[in-house]
Amino acid sequence: MPVLWHTITEARPDLPSGLAIGLAAGAIVYRGVLRRSARSLAGLGLACALAACIKPTSFPAALALLGSAFAIRLVVDCIQAGGLRLSIRTALGALVWFVLPLIATTAALIGPALVETVTYILMVFVGQRDLWTTGEGFWPGLLRFSIGGEGQFGLHYWLAIGLALMLLRFVLAAIQGRAAVLDAVVLLATVLIAYAIPSVAEIKTYFFGAMFYGVFIVAMVLNGCANMASMESLLARTALATDIRRHLLTAGRVLALAMAFALFVKHVVIGQLSVATPLSAQQQDSIRASTERLWSLLRDVKPPPSGPLYVGFSSPYPVTPATIQLYAAQARMNLVVRGEMLHRTAAATADALLQSNILVVSSSIQHTLVGPRVGDDLIARMDAEKGVCLLDSMSFPDVTLRVYRRAC
Repeated sequence: MPVLWHTITEARPDLPSGLAIGLAAGAIVYRGVLRRSARSLAGLGLACALAACIKPTSFPAALALLGSAFAIRLVVDCIQAGGLRLSIRTALGALVWFVLPLIATTAALIGPALVETVTYILMVFVGQRDLWTTGEGFWPGLLRFSIGGEGQFGLHYWLAIGLALMLLRFVLAAIQGRAAVLDAVVLLATVLIAYAIPSVAEIKTYFFGAMFYGVFIVAMVLNGCANMASMESLLARTALATDIRRHLLTAGRVLALAMAFALFVKHVVIGQLSVATPLSAQQQDSIRASTERLWSLLRDVKPPPSGPLYVGFSSPYPVTPATIQLYAAQARMNLVVRGEMLHRTAAATADALLQSNILVVSSSIQHTLVGPRVGDDLIARMDAEKGVCLLDSMSFPDVTLRVYRRAC
């Protein structure tokens, strides 16, 4: 359900892409691939390509995950079949039937825009890396998508539940034998790869962890189903009467369905809609108050006779530039909003802000928004800048907002 809510409120493809990749990875690992038919393998490759192409800019990472999951599943199948030497021909055939539709479909969907897509990926992850990094150390960054802020927001208490189900599966698999243990290892390896890909990247946002969330959710379901099947198998070995075993199995299934239905009612029917950018009540009040006050101020400012009124913003918090642009469009006001958040230094940001008539400057805050944290330096420069006067100043618990006018 968080995937549904956050997709609607943010209108981003990350979370649906992560869930689709999780489903594709689950389809790969939940049973062996060595004995699947050519049609089944081709369909699996096609489905994986469609999942990887939902968000084109992440298709290299998606293909790396899905390809690794297939390779691990294939190696384990060969081990169970007696070794690589005995099953190498069958394994190569399975690999070809999976990879060819995967590559062909990906090329057909992304190929026409491959150059633009790769250029964008390089621009964000290489050229603009310093604008998006949070400056964290290795371990805090590694834990961000599990027990860190993003992980807590994306998975909540399901992280603990999913880990408990994984541990239970290994315990039950150890009782059942080697084949069950290898199946559990394949799924665990896939989850770890999905966790490692966004964690090792220097750029970290809540949405970059979508691949891990999706795979973890699917793995949680697969582990739950495998645990129930294992317990049913172990129960069948006991000396209990057939009727008693049947009643116990029915009770377990009904209990699982009742819990799922109760969670659905709690989180969907009567639950509160959540957004992917969590804001405290204080932050919401700060946004509301600062936006209303700034818009009231801008309405009274007369635009220059030679053109529109340019308003430059140093940060999207506490006032979002797009909100002011929307208000201006509704009021049919000749106003142009300029977001000056992608400059690498305070000096470059200040020079860009000084090209506007009105300067909206926020103090430095701890955030994961794009751009360096240079708000305090900007305020100090604008206070000392000749030809710039202070129109208003607003102080909130976590940020100070100042509004300046150039050539006043």
